[in-house]
Amino acid sequence: MSIRSLFAVAAIALTGSFQPLTAQGQLTVNPGVLVAGDDAVITFSDPSKAGETVTIEIDNGSFVNPRSSSVEIRLDDSGTGSARWTVPDDPYWIGAHFTGPSGPSVSRGILPGEEPPPGETPPGGGSPLPAAPPSAESARAE
Repeated sequence: MSIRSLFAVAAIALTGSFQPLTAQGQLTVNPGVLVAGDDAVITFSDPSKAGETVTIEIDNGSFVNPRSSSVEIRLDDSGTGSARWTVPDDPYWIGAHFTGPSGPSVSRGILPGEEPPPGETPPGGGSPLPAAPPSAESARAE
């Protein structure tokens, strides 16, 4: 069977296998680009789940160094709710993939947070950053 025939068979098989779409929830994450250490606002809406608590699963999308988290959102009578999620200050979180209970998903990139001043402990623990070496100008002034 040629590649062209294989694609034709696959296309025919796929066209008959889809069910009509049913109502799904809507998931939004703001801001559009996340920053480590900052908060993101996750909003989920699905009228069929009004009054329920839903769980949004969050992962970093890595197979090598996987990280995951989740957030619970209580939906109001119209089926809408929001929650805050603090973006991990972890070098393995370079992106976040958010998945809602009825299928919707959103992906966001994550920028590194601000570096702490020299001598202060970075967020999440670890060793304090070393003090900056003296500049050539300050060495001459001494």
